[in-house]
Amino acid sequence: MSIKIVKPPQNERPDHMHHFHEIIYVHNGNGVFFIDNTLYEMSKGGDIFIIPNDTLHHARPDKHNLITSSVIFFSSGLIYPISIDDSFSYLSLIEKVKKEKEFKIQIPIKEQPILEQYLLQIHHELTEDKLGSIHASLLITHQILLHLSRMKLKNKDELIHAKTSPHDWMNYILAYIEKNLEQNLSLPALAKEALVSPAHFSRIFKQITGMGPIAYINKKEF
Repeated sequence: MSIKIVKPPQNERPDHMHHFHEIIYVHNGNGVFFIDNTLYEMSKGGDIFIIPNDTLHHARPDKHNLITSSVIFFSSGLIYPISIDDSFSYLSLIEKVKKEKEFKIQIPIKEQPILEQYLLQIHHELTEDKLGSIHASLLITHQILLHLSRMKLKNKDELIHAKTSPHDWMNYILAYIEKNLEQNLSLPALAKEALVSPAHFSRIFKQITGMGPIAYINKKEF
């Protein structure tokens, strides 16, 4: 359910999605996260990425400063489903993220040790394999979902949702492709739209998405 990892770029999977949700906590390192046609910069410890099920994504860590992260995998069926009042449910955070398409949360420094302690508790439960370890890990996951939901409500000025990228034109082009799939999109036309050369466009596009622009468009069409 939860694992702390350091993955070099060659071990990262290309665009993929899961039938389960992910909460990814970045401890340190640099890189770029491609989630549902948007690029997010992973640039410091404390970033959290919430990836709902069936959301296309992949990470591109900086090979000179690899990402160390903890990941929690869970399905909706494992989360307590009953909402006692209309203001909160344990899955409301996932639903909100999916609806608003804001997948990155920057955690205030004072909150980071709390989240890291939760993750450490899950790690101990799963590695020590005591009686009820899976149940205990699920309970802690519920606490994390509650904690993140409370932070969103209470600390609006501190909790910042960010969509940042070292290549701003890439976010524009990804959205442009999505809206114009029925058009005859070519590499020269896309490069012209982005105001960069075709060679530069092709190189950066493949570096970020893991595939060439034409292969990406063909995959989108099917």
